Formats: sequence, structure tokens, C-alpha cells
Amino acid sequence: MFETIAAGPGAPGTYEERITIWQATDLDAAIALAEAEAAEYAALVDDRYLGLAQAYAMTDEPRHGAETYSLMRDSQLPPAAYLDAFFDTGAERQQGEYDTADRTHVWIFHGDQARYASGVFLDQATALAWIERHALTGILTQYPAGDGCYHVAIRDGSFRPTKPHHGTPGHVAGFSPSQTTPVRAATARKSIAAASHRAWDDLPS
Repeated sequence: MFETIAAGPGAPGTYEERITIWQATDLDAAIALAEAEAAEYAALVDDRYLGLAQAYAMTDEPRHGAETYSLMRDSQLPPAAYLDAFFDTGAERQQGEYDTADRTHVWIFHGDQARYASGVFLDQATALAWIERHALTGILTQYPAGDGCYHVAIRDGSFRPTKPHHGTPGHVAGFSPSQTTPVRAATARKSIAAASHRAWDDLPS
């Protein structure tokens, strides 16, 4: 169990639960391995490990349909209230829902030959209209608001550190966001020069 460092005073706290698989001689050994990895993970994403680790001994080999975890809890709550209290509170960052509804993004335009970005927009359509109106050429990039691209990619599972330089200051500072679109406007008409693409693999190795 992890706690994400709040973005600022008054910002809501965020907690993350992770399930990992370990080959170990017993549950205590598995927890020791998991806690060592938890410390590394917390350091990577600037989270705080809360010191709670649970283990479950799998009876199946990892395969389709294999049970990887089971937890039973006694409760006086009826089913709907139980789910609302522990698993479906409405504040979960679930795949798709969090990306499209809860997380805030901005679109930033950086013109060709420009030293700094010249426009920040809340949606792509407004950005493209502005680019067309001024006949601009450059890069339009979608950025997540409230955290760095490196940490967002790790939390989303889009990127996993595998090399010694991953997570270093230079690597984090130069980490690309997830959606970058080269655009140009010619004769007062916008044109997409290249389709949006995932940029994690474009980083220097």
C-alpha cells in the first residue's frame, strides 16, 4: 500500500494498492522480497510505502484463470454498501475513467524555431483552431496536469524503468509525454503532418 505525495495544500490524498508475484520458500520470504521492491518503487514515483504488505500462497501455476490473490473479510454491511465502502467508492482511478474524466490535461504548442512554448490550451480543438488562425507550424503536445510525465507513465504502466539511467534527473527532465502531434497551418488551413504516437520509445537509450 502506497500514499502519493499530495500535489499541494488541500489536495486530496491518493492511495495505491499493488499486487506482485514472487517465487519464495514461504510467505515471510515473499513479503520480504515484496517490501524491498516496494521501497524501490516508492522512490521511483515519489510515493510513500505505508508498511502494509499481505501475501497469498498461489496453488496454481500462473496461467489464464489462475487465482493470484484472495482476501476474506467479515462485515455487517449488506453487499451494495460493502462494495461502496471498500471497492467502489467513486474515487478510484480506474482505467479509462481516470484517463478521460478525472485527470486534467492541457495542450501546449511549441512553434518551430521558438525557444519557448507560446500557447497552452484545455482541449485539442481550441489549440488547432488557434494554430490555423495564425498559420503556425510546430509541435502540439498533450501534457498531464498535476504530475510529471515520467511518474504518470510508470503509474499507468506505459513505462517501466529497466536501465541504469532511467529515473535520473536528466532522464526525468527529458521524458516525453504520451501524445505529440506535429502540426502545420498553410494558407489558413490546419493540417496534421503526422498521426499522434506514443513517445516513450523515442527517448534516448
